[in-house]
Amino acid sequence: MRIRPARPAEAELLTGIAVRAKAHWGYDEAFMAACRDELTLDAAAIGWASASTVVAEDGGRVLGFAVLSPSTWRWVPPASAARRPARSPGVNSP
Repeated sequence: MRIRPARPAEAELLTGIAVRAKAHWGYDEAFMAACRDELTLDAAAIGWASASTVVAEDGGRVLGFAVLSPSTWRWVPPASAARRPARSPGVNSP
């Protein structure tokens, strides 16, 4: 398995994964319809400067994904809060 940056062309695939993962918990159709927009990934937003979307793949098959954003950096000492981590090579590149 490898972790790599998501590609904008994978937005529909990743949206499908998000919807199936949420539905797995038994939510009804009305709830799923209500949160559809929230679960939809936009191709233009993948790789956005302050959020990186990464996928886990095995043998070319996407297994899952994560959206990493500044809001996920919660546990940072106050003295370090103003500093941003170094950009990982390739994470935000096309």
